[in-house]
Amino acid sequence: MVVCGCCGTPRRSYFATGRHGGRISYYMCGKKGCEQYGKSTKRDALEGEVGEWVKSLQPTKGLMKLAAAMFRIAWDARSELAAEMRQAAVGQIKTMDKEIDTVLGRIAAATNARVIACNKDKIADLEKQEALLVEKQAY
Repeated sequence: MVVCGCCGTPRRSYFATGRHGGRISYYMCGKKGCEQYGKSTKRDALEGEVGEWVKSLQPTKGLMKLAAAMFRIAWDARSELAAEMRQAAVGQIKTMDKEIDTVLGRIAAATNARVIACNKDKIADLEKQEALLVEKQAY
């Protein structure tokens, strides 16, 4: 994305072989008729100058206010989402408690050992899910 300062045409990049066999990268203007035509600039020198220029840039107060406002909006949206997730976890915990009570009622009414064992396993699974929801609610 480097353009010639004279004609505004994008500069071509290429590699040349140095005296000691190393590869050196350059930028060159390739537009005939330009006063910079065929003249090369080392990539390191050009990019170093651009880097120094970028370091010297300072944001305006208006830009900082805009960035702060955008950050605040994003932060508030994330906070609202977290609150909604906590509320959803509370509702799911209540649902789990009701389901556990229902399964306990089935166990009390059951006389078959297999049905009782199956319902105990179901309660164990529901309690694990409830523990996960309690953790989610804490955050």
